Amino acid sequence: TLAKQPTGASSKEYAQLSKAYVLFSEADLEKAEQASQEALSLAPRNPEALMLLANIAGVNKEYKIAAEYFEKYLNYQPMMRSTQILLANALLLDGQHLEAEKHADAILTAISNQPFANYIKAMARMQEKDYELANKHAEIAIQNKFNQPNIKLVAGASAFYLKKFEQANYYLEPLADLLPAEHFAQRMLLVSQLELGLIEDLTDSVENPEINTENDAQFYSALSYRLLQHGATEQAKKIIQANDAVNSG
Repeated sequence: TLAKQPTGASSKEYAQLSKAYVLFSEADLEKAEQASQEALSLAPRNPEALMLLANIAGVNKEYKIAAEYFEKYLNYQPMMRSTQILLANALLLDGQHLEAEKHADAILTAISNQPFANYIKAMARMQEKDYELANKHAEIAIQNKFNQPNIKLVAGASAFYLKKFEQANYYLEPLADLLPAEHFAQRMLLVSQLELGLIEDLTDSVENPEINTENDAQFYSALSYRLLQHGATEQAKKIIQANDAVNSG
């Protein structure tokens, strides 16, 4: 026999929630939020309404609000590790990296190779300049098929600070075309290639150096000197000429 449909307040609750899901799927976020709030007013402990409101807030980049709804959801569904990961990510995106790390640690205690939790841990440790642990957890995340560019950036940057230049070059080189010319990782890549003696790769990377500030000038002056030491005279000259053009301007 078919189960009886909910009646009274419950039927209104489910009707509003169904409406909210349809609106969310149609990307009508304002009306979806309104319908979700109405469903929640009918049943304040409804986890599905809380989850939907958290997702709506996340899409709207209201990460603090998203985290609050995920946390409420976990109060009623405490064993849902996937939601704890979503909470940790929302906290991280809201700039609360230490709070995010606490949830990542709780997950990693149970599942040490969980990729998203390792990603959260790596990002939090990078914020704290704990490069050893940032590098360790970034590697674990990548080994478990979490391959987003930002975790590779953490892996490469942390390796650079640890003077693991081969690893830094491995992770940063594929990102070079994705990052702005002034991004800090571009300089990390150049220095790593220089330290590894990959002069041909390095000279290709600085074919047309952008020198816009005094810091740029200082960096490329030092780089040109090191290139001259390695015998890369032509590329060193290009950097010197670009520097001279800025100084004369």
